[in-house]
Amino acid sequence: MGPKTLDDLAMIIKPKKDNVAVVTADFIEQGTQLKYGNQLLTMSGRALRGQSFAIKDIPVESHPRNF
Repeated sequence: MGPKTLDDLAMIIKPKKDNVAVVTADFIEQGTQLKYGNQLLTMSGRALRGQSFAIKDIPVESHPRNF
């Protein structure tokens, strides 16, 4: 079985502005691969429902954006 799409397990509230997604499934395990547009994201750790994870690079001096 191939990777799931990001929409299967999470949501992006404002796709044009946000740099994080919010988990909508019970959890996403570390190592899970998610297709997002033409990208393949790999979860670096386990995330529980309601937690956010980066979908784009976030510079050190910046902050996660989730509106």
